[in-house]
Parts: sequence; C-alpha cells; structure tokens
Amino acid sequence: MKLEETGLTFEDIKEKVNKYMIETYERMDFLAESAKDQYIYNEKGEKYFESRPEAEETLIWWNKNHGNLNVNKLTYTFKQLFDEWSEIFIPTKEERKRMRKTHETIKGKLGLSNSMGLLAAAKKFKSLYNRKYSSIKKNDFQQSKSK
Repeated sequence: MKLEETGLTFEDIKEKVNKYMIETYERMDFLAESAKDQYIYNEKGEKYFESRPEAEETLIWWNKNHGNLNVNKLTYTFKQLFDEWSEIFIPTKEERKRMRKTHETIKGKLGLSNSMGLLAAAKKFKSLYNRKYSSIKKNDFQQSKSK
C-alpha cells in the first residue's frame, strides 16, 4: 500500500508508530479495542470464557504459574538460565523415552523434536556457558556456532 492510498500523512503514520510501538508493546490496547466482544471458540463452537474478566483472570493466573522465570539476567550465566528453563520445558530422559514409544507429548513440555534440537544447539554454545547472559550478543552466538 502506498502512503497516498492510506489517506494519512507521513507525520500521522509516524505518530501512530510511536504510540503503538511503545505503548502497546506491553499492553497492546489496539488489539483489545479491535477484539471487543469477540470470543475464541473451541472445536465444538463453545466459548472458552463467558466474559472478558474471566479470560483476563485466567491469563493472569497463567502468567504467574507457567513459563515466567524469576531471573536476574545481570547475574545469571547462560548455563544457569538454560538449565532453569530446561527443567521447566524440556522433557527428562525418561520422559523422552516414553515419548519415543508412545508418540505422545507431555503436557507443559516441548515436543521430542524441539527439545532434542534445543539440547543439541545448547551443546554448540559450550564456550558461552560461564558468561553472564546479559553480556552475550548475537555476534557471540554466531562466532561460537562456527567453532
């Protein structure tokens, strides 16, 4: 789409970008406004939640209890961060054996292929294990991978 087709000036678009790229990065108000009174339905056509407050309450519960690592990234090393994350999301050896036999995933854990790929990738970055996570940059990963 061309700028003149939008009916907006460059300044108008820049203003919107500044507003939504900063303000909605955390809250995403524009999604809440556009999705007002819209509900997500399951495969049987039933609403997952009867009301927005119920959905928000469930989301708050989920964020508190799943996947949020209590990490001080200034002091954690890459290995500490990966190990803590792995305990939560990567299946244990016994769980992976069972997954191979039954072809089923374990609730709350990554699938077999994803977990094996992440474990293999982590081994390639052994040179970064003892570095503070906050000091690692993209270039460090690229150089470590090529060794």
